[in-house]
Amino acid sequence: ALSRSGIPHRIIGGHRFYDREEIRDIVAYLHIISNPHDDVRMRRIINKPKRAIGATTVEKALNIGTGLGERLYTVIKNAEDYPDLSRSAKKLKEFVSLIDGLIEADNSNMYSLAELYNLILEHTDYERYIRTEKDKPDERIENIEELRRVDAKTLYYAWFGEYSKEFMNILYSLPTVDGRIIKDNNFNMTTIPDIPYVVGVTTADMAPVALEILAQRYAVRCKEHKNPCYIYNFDRQLPGDDVGAWHSSDLPYAFATLLKGWRPYENVDYEISNQMLKSLVAFCASGDPTCNAIPSIWHAGAKRPMRFCENTRSMHWPTPKLLKNTIFNKGPI
Repeated sequence: ALSRSGIPHRIIGGHRFYDREEIRDIVAYLHIISNPHDDVRMRRIINKPKRAIGATTVEKALNIGTGLGERLYTVIKNAEDYPDLSRSAKKLKEFVSLIDGLIEADNSNMYSLAELYNLILEHTDYERYIRTEKDKPDERIENIEELRRVDAKTLYYAWFGEYSKEFMNILYSLPTVDGRIIKDNNFNMTTIPDIPYVVGVTTADMAPVALEILAQRYAVRCKEHKNPCYIYNFDRQLPGDDVGAWHSSDLPYAFATLLKGWRPYENVDYEISNQMLKSLVAFCASGDPTCNAIPSIWHAGAKRPMRFCENTRSMHWPTPKLLKNTIFNKGPI
């Protein structure tokens, strides 16, 4: 009430608004509508309100997903295909139907944020859950009403704050093959083809220093399976802005589509594009990206990636630069 009235105040000994259980629940629902493959928040809401989907069932589904390289949402969406989930398949399918309905409503562009919020409360019966199963229900309901009045920008940054707390628990950055997440426990010849690989990291990507570590680990695991893995680090400051080599900025270079963009590309950009394109063509033809367009041999392995930039060459990882970009969030979100 004080916030709505614009009265300066400070809460002593209480929970921050966005840390309250009911607020985190609703924000989690909103996030799942946007990204149903977020296992952290899917686990939070799958049995809120209670749907007779117990922790044991969720753990079984997570274990299935780990073995297959699939997210929790994908597993429960096909619950009837897994014997360990057969007893809970009906409840899981009902939950998936609820989420899919909310996603469809959001994708229709027919609902404002407030209307989508109302749909969540209506279809989950969340207020009844608060009144019948939680202490201080009136206070919690008031918090939910307060959240309903929050504008979209404020809500986004509230979500982003919660997301940031658990960022490294979310497997957004792990490699995938044929749509399956590749992790240590399922990195084997039954989950990935026995072929050479090229892995790229841009220097202002999302948490680029973490991506450096992931790329190195991926190359090491490939080597264990006798597969060469060639890593590149794209480090060209694209002309037209100052945000660096952001996520996917290497793709127009690799596919030689610079002429289709709006940026004032320079001769050096077309040279980098030529180097990347010819390297990838060589890789497709022989499994080795080394070619006469690049000035040095491109060795497989984790230590010296090919750095595509104004002075393309094989060199050690620019870890201090990646760490700086990670801390100061130069290129991502």
